[in-house]
Amino acid sequence: MNSFLPFPYSTDAALFMLRFSLGIIFGAHGIYLLPRWKEKPSQKIPALILNTLRLLSILEPLGALAVIIGLLTVIPLIGFSLVMILAIPIRIKQGAPFLSISDNGWALDFILLLVCLSLLALGTGAFSVDHFIFIH
Repeated sequence: MNSFLPFPYSTDAALFMLRFSLGIIFGAHGIYLLPRWKEKPSQKIPALILNTLRLLSILEPLGALAVIIGLLTVIPLIGFSLVMILAIPIRIKQGAPFLSISDNGWALDFILLLVCLSLLALGTGAFSVDHFIFIH
């Protein structure tokens, strides 16, 4: 893949930066969900939603770590894409705007989905465990 930057591995460095930032965001979100294990189902948060959040509190940090190091990244990237594909319509149904100063819009969800899909299309790059396992 050609790059506009004049140094070798610039595309691979860009792919690593995308993987790293995506991993940080999903890892932080998963860790943020850990206190859900102490909660009980309620009228506000039904058991199905609560159990989904608990599952995400485990899968998101593990997937984030895999994406950052570039190990079997297709699996967590598909999972993250599905989470975003489900999250965007929920946010829209809740009345969230695309962008908002006072409230979280769904623009970040959309960008995260696009980053996941871009990485699925472009691959992990040379700075990944996948590259060393499957290429060398």
